[in-house]
Amino acid sequence: MRLAVGTYYVRGLCSRMARTKLRNVITSIRPPLDILALQEHKIRDRNIDFLTSAIWPNASMFNLTAEDGLQADPANIYTQLKLEEARTQLAAWEADKARWIQSLLDRKWEDEEERVNLQKDFSSEELHVAAKLLGRNKSPGPDGVPLEFFLALWETVSPLLLRATAEGLQQGQILPFFNEGVIILLQKDGDQTMIQNKRPITLPNVVYKIWAKALQLRLTPVLQRLISWEQNAFISGRQLHTTVLLCNEVVYEAKKNNIDSVLLKIDFKKAFDTLRWDFLYAAMEKMEFGHFFISLVKTLNSTASSAISINNACSSPFQISRPVRQGCPLSPLLFTIAIQVLTDTINGWIQMQMLKGIELTSINTHYCQGYFADDAHFLLAADKQNLLNAKSLLQTFGQASGLTVQWAKSKARWISSIIPRPLWTGDLDWVWSTDQDADKFLGFQFSDGLDA
Repeated sequence: MRLAVGTYYVRGLCSRMARTKLRNVITSIRPPLDILALQEHKIRDRNIDFLTSAIWPNASMFNLTAEDGLQADPANIYTQLKLEEARTQLAAWEADKARWIQSLLDRKWEDEEERVNLQKDFSSEELHVAAKLLGRNKSPGPDGVPLEFFLALWETVSPLLLRATAEGLQQGQILPFFNEGVIILLQKDGDQTMIQNKRPITLPNVVYKIWAKALQLRLTPVLQRLISWEQNAFISGRQLHTTVLLCNEVVYEAKKNNIDSVLLKIDFKKAFDTLRWDFLYAAMEKMEFGHFFISLVKTLNSTASSAISINNACSSPFQISRPVRQGCPLSPLLFTIAIQVLTDTINGWIQMQMLKGIELTSINTHYCQGYFADDAHFLLAADKQNLLNAKSLLQTFGQASGLTVQWAKSKARWISSIIPRPLWTGDLDWVWSTDQDADKFLGFQFSDGLDA
């Protein structure tokens, strides 16, 4: 057996003692993976079969239906999953991108040491901490090697991994083997034969996950200060309940003070799968993350490839060209950076009186927006032009960033104690909740039917 690390193949890594130690580690994994029994040329195929049979139990369903009604062959499934290309001209999109990035508020780095830390080379200790913080007993990537293998033989593997990091990741030249992943489609609500009801989760190789986790650990303390309070997902010290409670309390106060308003809950279309890299990198440059750190993120993204596994049939690997991977430790933080562009733009529009949220004079607060990952809600003054401005803003943001709103899956609710919903709201082509509806918001039951 041999293990590829960096630009070298290390032969004889599993000596008799190492094999015994490894066997003890592997037997503790559930479900068991007999890695010692895998032949070198069968590692990929056999583990892909294991992953698909374990994660995709409905082996009788061999066909998926795309949004256009055509049947998708699992062997050629990528043709059905290919992301939508921009419909606007590149020059027009570049102009939109520049306008949106310019709206990002200037950030002050209060701790210069944090900025310097982002630009440092990786150490063996930093990579080891990242590896230990990754989840155990997880399905491996296409190479079939689990995290437990690296942790059990860290003293042997770490010098090779560190060299691969220095000569590969930090130089922008990663071997394709390291950055491969297997995409597993997990079922969402709805018809199981419709491809839009599948959630693509990537199972990357462990080396990639260690690198991504190390970058995440560097980025986490920085984002606590750079990401505004409206976002409560993936930021240390912030909670989902904050978003839910704030929204409910503001709606309660609006009804109590007879402030006519609209609660708009939007659904981004396959948000993690459509975010444009150029938009993300431009936002990171404006927020001054530094050339070295941004180049590391670019290297991880630009060298990524994936194959799609369905019912023990695996497609050929293809290059990833746009999204952030679901299943990558770094992806959630990158997504919050992109959303911050929208957050700052809305705050800027409010200051310029181009958009109106809800003024709560009793507590001297203006509230307009809240986010938890790709779940976003907006509380807007019930004025027709104000709502049209909000819709236009969200549409142009989608053109620039790739994060388009699915209006058919988004919901609006008229908030008023006295006035019923006017007829002109039908011109917005929004899906409106009725007074009898008890919508769910981030998994919690939400209703404005409470007596104010």
